[in-house]
Amino acid sequence: MDYFREGGAYWLQNEFKKAIPPYEKAFEMQKAHRTMDKKVWRALINNLGTCYGITARETGNYKKAKETFEYGIANDPEYPFFYYNLACTYAEMGNLDKTIEYLKVAFEKKGNLDRGEKMPTPATDSSFQRFIGDDKFIKVLQELGSK
Repeated sequence: MDYFREGGAYWLQNEFKKAIPPYEKAFEMQKAHRTMDKKVWRALINNLGTCYGITARETGNYKKAKETFEYGIANDPEYPFFYYNLACTYAEMGNLDKTIEYLKVAFEKKGNLDRGEKMPTPATDSSFQRFIGDDKFIKVLQELGSK
């Protein structure tokens, strides 16, 4: 929890690159022996993957973001935010088909959100802006009720 809190302090300051090392330590410890409750564990996966994704905008290397969200899905397949964040990752990579695939699954599973959570609006999410004028993407947003 100390590493999670340290990463969270950087996260709250939008210091995503600095948040990665303590989040990685917490993540590796949880992979070896999971002790966090489900809600905190989900936050760890989401925050670490998002930190990787945000910092990858500079490098173009989204591999760690993708792997982190895939790990989350493999271990908690009903949680919609892992799919949503994986859709964001694919959008940042420019892969429209995978973006749509995971966005649809995220919204299919939105009934499994934790108390107090709500699904983001893809039409206003910066990760999806490259597709906002694409007819295929617009159709999906309309199907999801997000536009």
